[in-house]
Amino acid sequence: MKPVTQGIVGSLMSSVGFATLDSAGKALIETMDITSMLVLRCVAVMMVIVITLALMGQLGQLATRAPGLTLLRSVLFGLTGVLVILALKHLPLADAIGLYFVSPVWTVLLGAPLLGERITRNALIAALIGLTGAWLLIKPGSGGLDIWSLCALAGGITGAIQDIYARRLRGLTSPAGLLFWGMAAIIPMSLVVLEPDKAGLPQGHEIPLFALNVAAAILAYFFAAQSFQKAPARLIAPLRYLNLLWAVLLGWALWGTVPGPLQTLGMALIVSAGILCIRESRN
Repeated sequence: MKPVTQGIVGSLMSSVGFATLDSAGKALIETMDITSMLVLRCVAVMMVIVITLALMGQLGQLATRAPGLTLLRSVLFGLTGVLVILALKHLPLADAIGLYFVSPVWTVLLGAPLLGERITRNALIAALIGLTGAWLLIKPGSGGLDIWSLCALAGGITGAIQDIYARRLRGLTSPAGLLFWGMAAIIPMSLVVLEPDKAGLPQGHEIPLFALNVAAAILAYFFAAQSFQKAPARLIAPLRYLNLLWAVLLGWALWGTVPGPLQTLGMALIVSAGILCIRESRN
């Protein structure tokens, strides 16, 4: 299988993982402290990575030949995780994911200064369409522009940059290494906002949700890193809009959340921006 094909398959796999991760996380933080969940998830994912690599005799995959860049990417990864989980706590699933997933448009735009990829007129048009869709998802005029919406938008920008750095680190840090050090970076950031009186382990029905959350995180983040290392960012980034469709379907199935006309138009515009990016990536 060619590297580009591997990247596309990895992106599709990560889309399922991300949608499942966000849905399971949304359900879990309704009863469990958000910071506790985030920290425990990171610890669990790191343990799974170490045990799996040890059994395979490949612990060397945790090493990096670019420690400074890997550290920067890990900090951005951690910041993105905290911003997105805060948005999920306070926004409907489709809104939070829709706002965050302006990220692929930012990836195309920032790919020029950070990866040397050219920006064309179609890329700029796609960016404007995507941002317009994001504003419609915020529900302008209804008091929707709040701190949690801004968290999701900011997470989209930091997420785009960390995806670009995943591309720059190909051959220097493995996808497993990127995932491990990214999770390690989230822990201290989360502890800053930890409320000790609310901290606790998952209980009862929270346990299977937490297990699903951990499995989905591994699937999502590992294959996302792999996809950006295997194929150009301009091709992989737009494919991540598939997460939006999964998020809407899961939001409807689990919570009965039906997007209104403005939100539906916003999602349509964001998906249209992704299609433009895909067409542009073929040039």
